[in-house]
Amino acid sequence: MTSSPPASDRDIASEVDPLDIETFLERIETFMIEAIRRDVVLETRITEIQDLMREQNTLNNATETARQEERRRRNSWRGWGKWIALGFLALVLDNLLGVVSLGFAICWHKRK
Repeated sequence: MTSSPPASDRDIASEVDPLDIETFLERIETFMIEAIRRDVVLETRITEIQDLMREQNTLNNATETARQEERRRRNSWRGWGKWIALGFLALVLDNLLGVVSLGFAICWHKRK
């Protein structure tokens, strides 16, 4: 068994075709340019998504604020106060009508 002598730089250089190297370098350059383009597109899309998420958060905050304001308005005494006042007014009017009708009934029976 004899071993072959180690290859020198000159031997390796003579085996490699310069056209293959040029083609290989062009392919690497093409891949790098394509990767950079995709990175730019991806970065743009990420920025768009982040902007949309910020806008959605703003809208969600505005909606929640509106809900809280509506809850406060409904639960405040001013909101319920008008209904309480109307209830008392209805009670007073009902009592007045009752007194008037009772007075009319008493007068009617006294006439007979």
